[in-house]
Amino acid sequence: MNPFTEDNLVEQTVIKLIKKIWADSACHINGYTDEEDAKLGREHQGEVVLKKYLLPALQKLNPDLPDDALGQAVDAITRDRSNLSGGSASGGENKNNFLAVSQMWVVGEMYTRRPDVILFVNGIPLVLLELKASHKSLADAHRDNIRDYKDTIPKLFWYNMGIIISNGIENKFGSLTSPYEFFNEWKKAESEGDQPKTDLATMLNGVCGKTRLLDIFENFILFDESQAKAKKIVPRYFQYLGVNRAFANVINRKKLAGKLGVF
Repeated sequence: MNPFTEDNLVEQTVIKLIKKIWADSACHINGYTDEEDAKLGREHQGEVVLKKYLLPALQKLNPDLPDDALGQAVDAITRDRSNLSGGSASGGENKNNFLAVSQMWVVGEMYTRRPDVILFVNGIPLVLLELKASHKSLADAHRDNIRDYKDTIPKLFWYNMGIIISNGIENKFGSLTSPYEFFNEWKKAESEGDQPKTDLATMLNGVCGKTRLLDIFENFILFDESQAKAKKIVPRYFQYLGVNRAFANVINRKKLAGKLGVF
């Protein structure tokens, strides 16, 4: 597999940025070959939860639980989760395992697919990145690839927090139920005072930085069942930053003399 073709230059950039953002040069596995896939510890390529990382994470997060209880937890997490409507991570970023896997083969009931990059937390696939060459349309990536994955390897989305689609120039974030027009740029990473940017580094830092990824996953996912079909809604950057600022102001309201600001 040629690592320098135009189609995967964006992928190489993503991996480089993730390693920098996570401050971990060993946080990536390319699952394209059998040898590399074996490092994931899967029993077969139909598995999308990496038990090799899940069980140690559960042990670390729940040191007082007996082994049989942890085994039951693994079984519960990896069972058919077609109706999954939520989830949580705990213990802060230092107790969680973060892994980026590129080109991982996923076998569905009838078809096999190979998503560009999947971000795992404790062996659970939380973020899918679909990447295209710079001259290709993000709308096409959503229409052709994301829809195809949902049809052919739906198990990958049982746990999914959100989806990033990028051609290296345009970068957008949305949910598994979002139509393309509801995929949006993430223009600020650290604070509302940042200069707005639309580059790939800002997107990855803002959504996939360890602390923010866990915060979004635990506190900023909404399931709307007001209509016939449930919708999963993820925040936009100004909502995420604004809500966290509002909470911080409430906590520090005495120092702020009750001046909480406007959101």
